[in-house]
Amino acid sequence: MEQNGPDFALDGAGFSAGGRRILSPLALRLAVGHLHALVGPNGSGKSTFLKLLARQIAPDAGTIRLGGRLLPSFGSRAFAREVAFMPQFTPATDGMTVQELVSLGRFAWHGALGRSSPRDKAAVREAIERCDLTAFVHRPVDALSGGERQRVWIAMMLAQQSRWLLLDEPTSALDAGHQVEILDLVASLARERGVGVVAVLHDINMAARIADDILALDGGNLVFRGGPADVMRPEVLRPLFGPHVDVLPAEGSRPAVVYMR
Repeated sequence: MEQNGPDFALDGAGFSAGGRRILSPLALRLAVGHLHALVGPNGSGKSTFLKLLARQIAPDAGTIRLGGRLLPSFGSRAFAREVAFMPQFTPATDGMTVQELVSLGRFAWHGALGRSSPRDKAAVREAIERCDLTAFVHRPVDALSGGERQRVWIAMMLAQQSRWLLLDEPTSALDAGHQVEILDLVASLARERGVGVVAVLHDINMAARIADDILALDGGNLVFRGGPADVMRPEVLRPLFGPHVDVLPAEGSRPAVVYMR
């Protein structure tokens, strides 16, 4: 699909809390239409990076622009039309059905008191079908399995029809099979629609499987950036994940990490 839309641009953007530097100033660009994976050890600044992009926190140094506009210049609904954010710990759904939760994704387009238009209804229906949730539309979200709930949240983001999806460890509570299912879904949707994705991933193998671009963070610093073949090398990964990491070729064009004891 043709890739067009607003890129993220960070110009010296950083963040501190409690007198401690959490994320060192960064100068980089994230291109729409690509899937960018953030990897690194715990406490490396990955979630902080994502929250800066999502306007959950504001940088205390530098600026962040989206499509050339400073993030604070967007109104809430206008920003939601550009960016959808799923935190690592999603809020309680309070008995909402799948249909009701996915429909919340249209808030940015019609507002709290607005009526659902045919376009809104079509977007919700398409998101539910694309995430294979048709059989669950009237089920309470909190009655679903972990993998099913994750698909509902992703469907809500798709119904939002934003040009960026920001995902903070979307598979952290899932088993390996469901991790592959969810990330393959995100990757296919991103490429079909030409949207941008930034995903915090704790599994470097999963990052290599789906990402176009991998950003490795350590101690709040961006220590390496490149495609899977560039990042998935022992000399890059051992300083991040320990000396017993090895990388072996896998089927296809992408390498696989093997953690050696």
